[in-house]
Amino acid sequence: MKNQLNILKLSDELESIVGPELYALKGGFHGGGSDGPMQATGILEDYSYYGDNLVLEKYLFTGADGQTTVVHKAVGVRDQFGQIIRDPITQEFIPPSDLNAISNCLGYALMDGEYIVLDINEDIIEEKFGYVRCDKSQASLVVIYNGSEVSHAGAYNPSTDTYDAKGGGSQYYIRTGMTLAEFYQPYNDDIDPNNNENYQPQNPNDIVYYKKVYY
Repeated sequence: MKNQLNILKLSDELESIVGPELYALKGGFHGGGSDGPMQATGILEDYSYYGDNLVLEKYLFTGADGQTTVVHKAVGVRDQFGQIIRDPITQEFIPPSDLNAISNCLGYALMDGEYIVLDINEDIIEEKFGYVRCDKSQASLVVIYNGSEVSHAGAYNPSTDTYDAKGGGSQYYIRTGMTLAEFYQPYNDDIDPNNNENYQPQNPNDIVYYKKVYY
């Protein structure tokens, strides 16, 4: 999993669109905090590593340990000229229409495909998201490591011994009901030559199964 962000200070651009008073009142694009464990910050970043040219908003996620960590929500898209696509009437950002673009593998596995989760390690998976290592028969999450770095993740169903996952961008689309071999190479048989990732770890101990113990 690649965790590189092309960060731009887009908050000033957003403030100029909605006006300083509304911006301050609402706390950014999505309107400040929420009643749940997610809080929008209004801080926007460009993210184009996988070629989708997304505009992300930082959210603060309150984890199982009661502390916050940053996740990202895709709130807009830039066109081929670098301009943010907006509704012609309201001028609000138009989110990605392709659901495969709004999350990466960890966002799909950990947050129901609604967020992009970057810069994560095993401590965050355990302390923030409430998972512990377990036997495969008890697992709901599977993570492949490359040393201490997460290289891929997905959901696991022990009753059918199958895997659901996606990769980093829209070309790495959601696949469900996969065998382990398909989980390692989910796009090996499609017609796109640019998404033939091989996630199989060199060390069999680098594929780790987890169960959720904190909600």
